Amino acid sequence: MKALCFTGSNLGHIVSQAPSLLCCSLEQNLSPKVSLFVAIFGSKHSLYKIITRYPRLLMCNTDNVKPNIDILKKSSMQDELLLYAIMVRPSLILRSEELLKSEIEYVRNLGILEGSKGFANALVAIDSSGLENFENKLKLLTTLRLLENEILKIVRWFPSTLSGGIDKIKKNMDFLKNTAGFQPNIVVTHSRLLTYSVENRLLPRHKVFEFLRETDPSRLPKSLVKVYNLSERSFADKFLLGTPEAAKLFENYKGKSVDLAIS
Repeated sequence: MKALCFTGSNLGHIVSQAPSLLCCSLEQNLSPKVSLFVAIFGSKHSLYKIITRYPRLLMCNTDNVKPNIDILKKSSMQDELLLYAIMVRPSLILRSEELLKSEIEYVRNLGILEGSKGFANALVAIDSSGLENFENKLKLLTTLRLLENEILKIVRWFPSTLSGGIDKIKKNMDFLKNTAGFQPNIVVTHSRLLTYSVENRLLPRHKVFEFLRETDPSRLPKSLVKVYNLSERSFADKFLLGTPEAAKLFENYKGKSVDLAIS
């Protein structure tokens, strides 16, 4: 493990996630797996990054790895894109061949260009959610007045935003429509809005906007939606600090874990 650059807390993390690797045969199990994965991923550094994300990779049955790599390559996934997909979703290469083929076929039927990053992103999102669950999310977006071509645009370019559960998507869409006053298709161009916490991000910032609308409309940004994407520090610097109303603004933003001093 140290030869793969795992030391200190990183080594502790790997062992805590896959403790049984300490009982594996070095010669008959771990060394052959490491050699196989280094050959697939191109370097020990790439393998290090993947194992950090998915420690159980070292404990997996590798029977499906080579066949699945071949299946992915047949879907026009070149080496760089293949490595990207596996690094995001290492378990892709551990699936049964039948399941992986069905997921790839589903992405094809969505009309996403094979060999594109959008194809890889959609495959990762589907594998992460499960095929049936992913289909249910697409149906949900249809019921929320999104057009088919709008939904497909999200799937092509921002599929990872559909990684949340169905209840979360419903909750975020309800906030965006009924509280923030956006049209449902706002998530087509700003799909990250589906990933944020309503309680810890969207609603607190909305309260700040409401306060500014009443007290100092000139400070309101031209595009409120873009402000939801700001980091905590950037949002605080731009809208919470340096004004006579700072204390009141922080009160509207209370509950946040932003360790900032009012000045």
